[in-house]
Amino acid sequence: MTRQSDDLPVLVIDGARFSDFDGFTREFSRLLDNYVWRGNLDAFNDLLRGGFGTPENGWVLRWRNSELSCSALGYEAAIQRLEQVLLTCRPSNRSRIEGRIRRARRSRGPSCASSAPQSGNPPCPNSRSLSAMRWPGGHAATSR
Repeated sequence: MTRQSDDLPVLVIDGARFSDFDGFTREFSRLLDNYVWRGNLDAFNDLLRGGFGTPENGWVLRWRNSELSCSALGYEAAIQRLEQVLLTCRPSNRSRIEGRIRRARRSRGPSCASSAPQSGNPPCPNSRSLSAMRWPGGHAATSR
């Protein structure tokens, strides 16, 4: 963890260190303090808001090699993830999950990359060199 000029902690994730969603969960968990994230996207949203291993008073996520992440966490990853969810979801949710799988197969709807940050950030971090996002609140921070 480093510090940014406005004294917010900076957590750095590298898209070159993973090639699938499970690798992303391991890479992101590496940043956490005494917490392991197991891939649940609702829990990820909580992590982005602070606490559960991330700084509670705001922080910046810097995403290096983010263009690789967009590829690794695209529609194929979403389909695989949703198929796993389908195995354990409640019967009342099956048709909704099946619909999401059908849309993902047509490259429609959210992918894993676009499902992650929900607080007003771009669907997939993809600035020229690296992405930096400020949490909580989802405001973009300046890239350095």
